[in-house]
Amino acid sequence: MAVLMQNYLSMVADRLRYQPTPKRVRADSDGTTVADSTGAILVWQPGSPVPEYAFPIDDVQLSRIGDLATTVADEDLAGFVILDAAAFTWREEDDEVIGHPRDPFHRVDVVHSARRVTLRSGETVVADSHRSEMLFETGFAGPRHYLPRGDVAVELRPSDTRTVCPYKGEATYWSAVIGDHVLTDIAWSYEHPLPEAVRIRSLLAFHDERLG
Repeated sequence: MAVLMQNYLSMVADRLRYQPTPKRVRADSDGTTVADSTGAILVWQPGSPVPEYAFPIDDVQLSRIGDLATTVADEDLAGFVILDAAAFTWREEDDEVIGHPRDPFHRVDVVHSARRVTLRSGETVVADSHRSEMLFETGFAGPRHYLPRGDVAVELRPSDTRTVCPYKGEATYWSAVIGDHVLTDIAWSYEHPLPEAVRIRSLLAFHDERLG
């Protein structure tokens, strides 16, 4: 009997998982490298969709990081320690890692589409476009439509909100003015996207599920 891939992957989500990475990985603290390895592995804790870095013990300056390194009680991971992701600045080769370690099984695909996309809030047309970039991302049920700013029909005000995605970059948020109402942080854009998402540079996506 055929198995839906996302269901198959969910079958092991509650297990401890790991995957070697061929990349050189470094952890820096206050400008000093405290871990440097070409033998690091990615570890997914049971139930977590986000991996962590684990290093061979000999590649970590344990005296400098104290209790920020932990071992895992698993024979396949003997000799490795996991470092607290939030405590360090990370690099893969010479590129800084933002957000969290990138999952090698996670994809971001962007395709151009001439399909019409119309977004409404009540009776107000928020955006209408035949030239979206559709972004498909592993783990999300459907695509996000990134639209040219010229196809947005309402006033947008920049927000101070920022979020980071390890696959797309730092997102800038926008609030929409619709009549007497302001929909806070209803849209976002990537002004300086990572290479995987360069096709959505400065385009706008909306929380269309919040438009109502």
